[in-house]
Amino acid sequence: KKIVVNFDPDAAGAAAAERSLALLVGEDFEIKVLTLDAGLDPDLFLRKRGREAYVDALKASQKYFDYLIDRARASFPVMTPEGKVKAVNFLLPHIHRVPSRIARDELAKEMAQRLGIDSAVLMQELRHAAGNRSSTVKPPAEPAVTDAERILIRALAAGGQLDVEPG
Repeated sequence: KKIVVNFDPDAAGAAAAERSLALLVGEDFEIKVLTLDAGLDPDLFLRKRGREAYVDALKASQKYFDYLIDRARASFPVMTPEGKVKAVNFLLPHIHRVPSRIARDELAKEMAQRLGIDSAVLMQELRHAAGNRSSTVKPPAEPAVTDAERILIRALAAGGQLDVEPG
């Protein structure tokens, strides 16, 4: 149940990584994300730098939530209150997908520390958002998942023992 997600370093690759993370988190995988040097997709990285460099990069891959926090920090100006709110709103759906309440609590504490938010205030906001979401607001739409991604996730969850009919 350990997996490393590695997509192209462009916007489409980041979106694909987020879709995969959304699926894998719910299946209780231990997930890391490998981000290669800007401009190098996995194929080009392997051809230019070789297998050894790729293996070294895999060893340095980061935990999925660290990746998401880094994306939030890069996308939103977390030095401002508005930026912090946007970053939290970006991360919130990912936290809610984590099956373990204890893990969600730890992720929220880490998120608070990395975004410069008082952890008690953040926990209160997360509880408030969860309460509002369950009573008045529809949950955020699941990211669009292709048939190929669905088959891959099922194969990974089954330990590679999945029979897939073409079609």
